Amino acid sequence: MAAQLAALGLEPSAPCLHLPTAAARAVIKGGVNIHAAAYALPDWAVGAEVLVVDDDRRIVLGVATFGESLTYDETSWAADAPFHKGGAWPGAPRHGWVVASA
Repeated sequence: MAAQLAALGLEPSAPCLHLPTAAARAVIKGGVNIHAAAYALPDWAVGAEVLVVDDDRRIVLGVATFGESLTYDETSWAADAPFHKGGAWPGAPRHGWVVASA
């Protein structure tokens, strides 16, 4: 991973978020405007450039900035479905990480 970081001009200590393969690709390639997650975006990641790591393959896919973290209930989840593409309401509180840039 150090070589990938160097190629991106980043330090080995750069902040990162590990996402499952499909989610990481969707964030980096613009497939979603909001990343659906089971937990809120960490405060340190709001507005910061972070490495998006494909957690399944352990490789850096790119850099993204997340603007804010949303908290969903069933109604707001359905309303934002075109943006997060997270499917049907999972029956438990969900969060959305707004992708500001990737």
